[in-house]
Amino acid sequence: MSLGRRPRIMFVTDEKIKKALEDWAEAETRTVSNLLDELVKEVLVQKGYIEAPKKLLSHPNNAPKM
Repeated sequence: MSLGRRPRIMFVTDEKIKKALEDWAEAETRTVSNLLDELVKEVLVQKGYIEAPKKLLSHPNNAPKM
């Protein structure tokens, strides 16, 4: 899949979740869309739906700093 035009998906959540995602994404200097893309990839790998990409958020060096 090319990086230029990727499929889009939308979901509904409450304001508290939205704000937390925005804060997390900002702390990692990424967009909410990119953050969610990485999170979904991780879950799909854990569940066995896709093969692991080269880099996952759950790697110890990529853990959020709290």
